[in-house]
Amino acid sequence: MFHKLEKLMRLFGRASLARGLLAFGIPGAVEHSSVIAFVRPRHLIDVGANKGQFALATLAINPTIVIDCFEPVPASATKLEKWAKATSSQIRVHRVALAKEKGTAQFHVTTREDSSSLFPPASPQLEIGVSVKETIVVETDRLDHKIEMHEVLRPSLLKIDVQGGELNVLRGIGDLCNVIDYIYLEVSFVELYESQPLFSDIDAFLTSCGYKLLGMSNAYVDKKIGPTQADALYGRVEPFMRD
Repeated sequence: MFHKLEKLMRLFGRASLARGLLAFGIPGAVEHSSVIAFVRPRHLIDVGANKGQFALATLAINPTIVIDCFEPVPASATKLEKWAKATSSQIRVHRVALAKEKGTAQFHVTTREDSSSLFPPASPQLEIGVSVKETIVVETDRLDHKIEMHEVLRPSLLKIDVQGGELNVLRGIGDLCNVIDYIYLEVSFVELYESQPLFSDIDAFLTSCGYKLLGMSNAYVDKKIGPTQADALYGRVEPFMRD
């Protein structure tokens, strides 16, 4: 796991990251910096953007990047919009939960905000004190309804961190998979949310779509239940050729 002291040092080691933290209270997700630097995306599609932690870390590596952030929780989206407006005209914020179809859904806002999900928390979460604080209705839509293929700059990175809803997001990509070069997403090996798809389900789906697993990072192993979560990076079997 990324040590808190090391993260703090890296946040204050770059002006844009320090400004994000001090001016907007957004700690850049520097634990993902090595993956971002490897991909070097020109376009980030940040699904489950929360307050913009991952977007901020990506912007620090490529200040000219185009970013589409998707965040359905009103409080987080408001903070994200404030940062985006003050930072770059290249950042767009969409107040919607991406899924496999357009509509509305019950969204479970939990006591630990970054654990909020379209899926209710399962027993492993409840045992550590994560519970549902409130349930709100959010708009849902497919990614291929929100972004056109011709808008995507290459190489592109789709980052997904939606607490159990990753497979539903992937099922809403459609033909956008032809222009999404890398997919970086949180995967689970145990059921942290009721009926959530696990890593094996996501891996099978992405393999069938022409992606291959490039590696994993930030693995978490629980003392009681063993390997729990990790961040998985996928790339197209036929990778995008850079200039």
